[in-house]
Amino acid sequence: MFLVSLIFLHLINAHPQLNLYYTDEVYQDDNGFYHDCLRVVGMTDYAETKVDMENLFYCLSESSSQFHINIDESISKFTFDELKQKNISVEQLFHWSASIDLIENYQIYLNNISLTFVNQTFYNCSLPRFGSQCQYELVSYPFDYHELTLYNLIQESFRLDFGYTQMSTCYVHLQCDYGTKSICLDWTDICNGQINCLNDGIDEKDCWQLEVNRCNDHEYRCTNGICIPYIFYDDKTHTSDCLDASDYLSIGRSSTIHCTGDYYVGFRCPDRICGNEIFTDSCEIGRDKLMYDTQQLVSSNTTSDYCWLAVVCFINKPKPTDSICQTFCEHNSCLDIIQTNCSDLIFYPNFPVLFGNIYFAYNKTDAPYWNNMSSKFVHMCYQTNDYDSFFMNIEKISFGSTICVRIQQIMSIDSCKSTLSRQSLHDCILVDLKSLLKQYHRPYKYNNEICNRTQVYQCWNSSKCISIYRLFDRKNDCPYMDDENLNTIRSINTNIINILNKTHYKCPGKDKYVLYRSQLFAGYQCNSAYGLIEQEHSTLISYLQNTIVFERICDGYSELLPILIDDQNYTDETECQYWPCNHVYTRCNQEWNCPTIEDEIDCSYYYSTSMNFNCSSPKLLCVSKKTSQVNCLSSNQINDGHIDCLGGTDELLCTLKFPRPVITNNKDKYNYFHCMNNNSHLCLSSEQLCDGNNQCQDGDDEQFCSMSFPADEEILRLTCASFRSYIVSKQIAFSNVFPIENKETTMISNSFPIQSSFRDRYHCQLGLPVRVRLNHKNQSSTLSCFCPPNYYGSQCQYQNQRISLALRFQAFSDSHRILFAIVILLIDNTTEKVIQSAEQLTYLSAIDCQRKFNVYLLYGTRPKQSEREYAIHIDIYEKETLKYRASFLYPVQFPFLPVHRLAYHIQLPSTEEQDHSCLNSQCVHGKCMKYLNNLQNYTFCQCDRGWTGKYCNISYDCQCSSDAKCLGVLPNHQSICLCPSNRYGSRCFIDDLMCQINGNSTCLEGGKCISDENDLMSNQKFQCLCKSGYNGQRCENKDLQLNLTFEHLIIRNQKHVFIHFIHTEKPYVYIFSSIFILSLFS
Repeated sequence: MFLVSLIFLHLINAHPQLNLYYTDEVYQDDNGFYHDCLRVVGMTDYAETKVDMENLFYCLSESSSQFHINIDESISKFTFDELKQKNISVEQLFHWSASIDLIENYQIYLNNISLTFVNQTFYNCSLPRFGSQCQYELVSYPFDYHELTLYNLIQESFRLDFGYTQMSTCYVHLQCDYGTKSICLDWTDICNGQINCLNDGIDEKDCWQLEVNRCNDHEYRCTNGICIPYIFYDDKTHTSDCLDASDYLSIGRSSTIHCTGDYYVGFRCPDRICGNEIFTDSCEIGRDKLMYDTQQLVSSNTTSDYCWLAVVCFINKPKPTDSICQTFCEHNSCLDIIQTNCSDLIFYPNFPVLFGNIYFAYNKTDAPYWNNMSSKFVHMCYQTNDYDSFFMNIEKISFGSTICVRIQQIMSIDSCKSTLSRQSLHDCILVDLKSLLKQYHRPYKYNNEICNRTQVYQCWNSSKCISIYRLFDRKNDCPYMDDENLNTIRSINTNIINILNKTHYKCPGKDKYVLYRSQLFAGYQCNSAYGLIEQEHSTLISYLQNTIVFERICDGYSELLPILIDDQNYTDETECQYWPCNHVYTRCNQEWNCPTIEDEIDCSYYYSTSMNFNCSSPKLLCVSKKTSQVNCLSSNQINDGHIDCLGGTDELLCTLKFPRPVITNNKDKYNYFHCMNNNSHLCLSSEQLCDGNNQCQDGDDEQFCSMSFPADEEILRLTCASFRSYIVSKQIAFSNVFPIENKETTMISNSFPIQSSFRDRYHCQLGLPVRVRLNHKNQSSTLSCFCPPNYYGSQCQYQNQRISLALRFQAFSDSHRILFAIVILLIDNTTEKVIQSAEQLTYLSAIDCQRKFNVYLLYGTRPKQSEREYAIHIDIYEKETLKYRASFLYPVQFPFLPVHRLAYHIQLPSTEEQDHSCLNSQCVHGKCMKYLNNLQNYTFCQCDRGWTGKYCNISYDCQCSSDAKCLGVLPNHQSICLCPSNRYGSRCFIDDLMCQINGNSTCLEGGKCISDENDLMSNQKFQCLCKSGYNGQRCENKDLQLNLTFEHLIIRNQKHVFIHFIHTEKPYVYIFSSIFILSLFS
């Protein structure tokens, strides 16, 4: 008999909790890391499996002392003594969103430990107000916020507001000279292989260390040189573990992860290098254009302001709304000014457009033709001899310290002839120019120290050196392209084969090597020709057009090339009338797969609801093409052949015309906006909307974008999903595009509650905006921000130095049902052994085996002290007994990087692990311990309670409860406390009674109750570890079991039997799963 066991999990809903952490003054420090923080814990899923745990804080970046709050006397308040008389429990305070510090103080008071807190006051806030004095109010939140967790609430707020930001964020801890103070550095532009800082290229100064970095056998090397455990490669989780996302396998799904809306919450996008733009590698939408628009207004020191204004106005075709240029050119002929006041060649824009040393220039004799938007009239000028060999036989002219050539001498002028704006012309040229010159660019100062290393290859006839991992990566990195030619490489380095055998994949039966990423990818590369390197994109698309994954069949997009069978062409979309369009793979996937859009109806992200509209199902939110107002379109008007909505969003005109994009050189573009002119068949991507250029014949892609805010905000959201910052950038001074301080107090005339304005909602960039109530009587308030760990500042406008940590754990069978406490410390190498920051997790192998935990660690000073070395120290304890198991040490390499994404796979020691103690007489108040993972036999002093420092010789006041472990102290004097299983809180004073409710019968059928500290912010604060045969929130359900019996004759000669379980639900067939726990026995 064969037994198939299917286990179904029960999903738990939650509601938001706004409990502030670190509200006591002891936690306030100059950096503001630990002041008035909201703990945000979220689960993110992939393929219906919750595999990512995200744990982070949103903290107030300003000191609360500056607000001068006059308490609102209308709010109910109670002293601790009054709460006790009313029999108010700690659990009730928690659910009423009291601060954690206040709850702990109340627990101390109830335990008669101290009467100090007898008169401490609790203010009873009503959401969306919160805070120790109810002084904060959420500015932006969805109408159904009561049904959401805090993590989901922030996600929904970002989804509503994303794209309407007028300011970019800055990394200010590297003094970078962009040639103007009007623009700033982004952290992603450090070590990106392109010089951005004109002051000696300091943004690429030490980055050669990444180029020569070599990974261990069990590690995967990211494209930027960082190593991660191979188990993290393409692990199908929510977050990538390479900063450049090169650990995502691109075959079978898009390699570009869109960084828009709610993706900015958590770890998916803020710690990503996108690399899709011309002037920046940042994922911030609109930053590239802001940089271009800002720089084009910066004049040259060698050009008069009179000449420069004429150039700026004339070269950009001033619109009627541009009053400055209209007035200037009306009274003065801009063309005449250019001819008489400007030099022969004029740099425009006046900053390097590529590699930090390449400029665009225009000849004033061509000025009458500038507005033709043709590359024929553009010059390229360079300041270095790196490109001399490329331009060897091309006519050149000298201009100042640069050498200039006409673009038409090196590329076809036809390739960019259809551009409609100056930036789009420049962008088009730069895409080709970067491809032509990248192999000549030298971002580092190469010397023998770099080039003589075994993992480095020196290009033929050049001083340029590249990593051995750039050989055969299907990109030309050497000036003479020898890095992709095996015969040339052999002739230069006879020992190269021995190295390639360790770093590359040898194609079976061929004299060919490819860069190994996976067996599937290597197989594809082995079967493609060397001569198609420049056609890599087309080759991969061709490969994908002959390869399909199951979930893409009959999804409304033709992806396979037609195959002729019996005189009929068959694709993956043939005979789909027999296949349901609304099923587990297409439901709410943000793609229109069904003709009448039923697969997306009632999905929360776009079509069914918004803050201002609620369409009853099945209806579609629609922007009327006649009135530009939002209304609800009935289902019989969807895909009926008649366009009712602006952009044809109610029809399949563009969805059917353009298949789903797979991989693009720039960004994946969904061409969903259809121009309204009947003679036009043009479909536009969301990026082409509201970009200042009329792509549609009647200009309907731009007409709604000039409407006033916030009245038509909903229109922009529905028609411009990726609404760029172009419109806003035209409404403000360019000096305000990048961060400035603005701490104005707003006087509000209307009565409370204040209705949030559109500008309030984008006040905090990627933070959580709140309105701080200052005075109830005169109704004054001000805006402030709760910033995630990635950012700080009054508007979350500055980028933090940080460590983004991804952890996976694995336990032996003897520890499968043991709850572990994981303590993560960021330490330095000083004698004080300063603990910069700390995080804690709980791990239970029976539940968390496949889970990846994501946490942030911040430095104790801003900026970090560059002369120090930093490391990640991880302690493992058994949660129930607080028994110590082991410690692990991971040095933080490459200190010049502003952001680290580190990934570790940790094998927890078994119960029979040997003693890790050692002998070190220098440990004054502690004992010597060995790190379990360290091959250099590193040791550390495990300090006694109340002692810290490298040698446990520095005393401090431990604030933890007596039955908790005190593991050290942070720079802001906060103790690091490890709570026993029945306690929680910053100091472990709060009794956790969750598992004692109902007389220890929280879990049924012998299940084990485990308090879930990882998910403290939801209404499910415990988990039941069920015995075999039971499942459910409280182990209340017996496992469903399907017994199948086969005649032995059927399978007598078969080694394997494949069983596909299909759950049917009339009138359709839904395929819910094809992976089972299969137990076979006879």
